[in-house]
Amino acid sequence: MWIVVLFLAFSCSEDIQPEPKSGYFTLTQLKVSKGGRTAVAPVEFDLGELKASREFYFLLGNGGETPITDITIETDNEAFIVSPNKISSLAGINSSATSIIPLISLGVVHGVNLNGVGSADLLEKGINQTIVSITGKTTENGNTITVSSEFKFKADAKKMDIQLFDGATEIDLKNPTTFSSGVPAVGGIGALSGYYAPSNEIKIKNTGNVDIEVGMRLCCMGNPETKVTIQPNNSATFTLPADLNTPEYRTTIFSLNGKGTVSDPSKIQLGTDGVGYFIIN
Repeated sequence: MWIVVLFLAFSCSEDIQPEPKSGYFTLTQLKVSKGGRTAVAPVEFDLGELKASREFYFLLGNGGETPITDITIETDNEAFIVSPNKISSLAGINSSATSIIPLISLGVVHGVNLNGVGSADLLEKGINQTIVSITGKTTENGNTITVSSEFKFKADAKKMDIQLFDGATEIDLKNPTTFSSGVPAVGGIGALSGYYAPSNEIKIKNTGNVDIEVGMRLCCMGNPETKVTIQPNNSATFTLPADLNTPEYRTTIFSLNGKGTVSDPSKIQLGTDGVGYFIIN
């Protein structure tokens, strides 16, 4: 009994507190699911499909015990915008002081301005990626050291795009040959781009990377619409419907529905409904 007590007293007197662990960065993504918000904390983040510009949110944490100060955050791809860029201090995990966990926003710009109105540059279709670098200062063994972490992000950019052919001749979508105003049911577009096509057959090739539901109807209201879904790298041929009243002059309205996917505005006019429209005369 005495031996045990003496041993315990000796052990306590020799107990040495370990040096606090240096700070290091953690990044946790916030996701919304059917059951609520969930947290995911990998080193590489797959942001999934991107049909247009979007923001993603992350919690920046300190996995060590000593605070991290003078924190800077930057990306190596200008289409990926991080905010904030600087944070003054990040408390350690065992800090008794009340601290706020910073919420980091990573915006990916794809076709639509994230801050403001109007269009923005499109990403290359397919996988786009960036490295987010986070740097700060912490202490180790009483010395100030620099700590840094890199996190990889990737997103699969989707784009609605087509090639248009009058028979075997390609039509330049960037150079309309006519415009028509006051066309009903075209997503609020004021002046609709149009193209002359002497052939009775129009071919549309899907050169983007999303399915496109193509609609065709004779102008204007009340006429039936034909719809065909074209998958990427596939084509569909349409025979222009005849106007029995004026068979020598036909105005056919085409719609391109990429289910909310952005497109090149110099080629495809998108209405307020997110659907692209053009006419063939």
